[in-house]
Amino acid sequence: MGPQRGTRMISATMDLKDISRGIWINVSVFILLCLAGVSSISVKNVSVPSHEIKGQGVQLLCEYDLEGDKLYSVKWYKGVKEFYRYIPADKPPMQVFEWPGVQVDLSKSNDRKVALRDISLDSSGKYKCEVSAEAPSFHTDSGEGELLVVDLPETKPIISGVRPKYHVGDLVHVNCTSADSKPPASLKWYINEEPAENDYLLEYMPRTDEKGLATSTLGLRFHAQDKHLNQGRLELKCTATIAAVYWQNSTAQARGHLTHRNDVRQSQGLLTGGVPSTAPSRLCTSVLALFATTTSTCSSTSSTPSCLMTVFTVCSIFRIL
Repeated sequence: MGPQRGTRMISATMDLKDISRGIWINVSVFILLCLAGVSSISVKNVSVPSHEIKGQGVQLLCEYDLEGDKLYSVKWYKGVKEFYRYIPADKPPMQVFEWPGVQVDLSKSNDRKVALRDISLDSSGKYKCEVSAEAPSFHTDSGEGELLVVDLPETKPIISGVRPKYHVGDLVHVNCTSADSKPPASLKWYINEEPAENDYLLEYMPRTDEKGLATSTLGLRFHAQDKHLNQGRLELKCTATIAAVYWQNSTAQARGHLTHRNDVRQSQGLLTGGVPSTAPSRLCTSVLALFATTTSTCSSTSSTPSCLMTVFTVCSIFRIL
């Protein structure tokens, strides 16, 4: 019994030592991981322009903090394709990989920025900066941003369908078109410098050509009211915008009349004293009848042509003949 008891005590002591050693190793690993997390390299900010005009140059910025680590490499990706690499230990430290739409200007690039020149529509996309530390941590961190390249319209927006003048109640139906851009231009209508009501707008889907360029059209349809014409004119303005890089506008004007078109036609036929517009027709009929019954009188004088001319003149004034 004595030897067996001693063997059990030795075994228990060894088990306790193994457990203590395992705990110490785990604690040590945890402490090392915490320390590594505190001092590891980190990307603070990646700056990529949200929009830029086709043919321009852009700068991609990558701000990082080594936090005690030693830099191994900085790599830039467009999508999943690496196009630029900076490794300080290499000679030269910079290396470029060909990719459509990505033209790197090495003279303006380093470990914290990459300069792209003559950007095209193919330059649009996501750009990622990846920074890696040297041994022993080999820690890597990254950040990204997205660039949209804009192809601007060659002309201002075009307004079509405007008439020379409008009366109260007339239908105003016009279109504004901005052609050949990417992305499509955003259009907006104004009536006498006031934004047009949504109920007046006619929206159309942009049309895209074989080059990927889009044409935008926005219609405007409403019946003219007193408030639209009270300045004696109707001014229609259309603006075209693309993000924060493009803004253009076009304006069209027409004369405005506060009367209804039917009222104008009627007023053009009135005689002095408020005779209705049907009066000229009856008057001419009466005059012609009078001359028909007194033909002998006119024919007996030398002024017959003058008599007939008077009749025709009266009727012409009232737009009957």
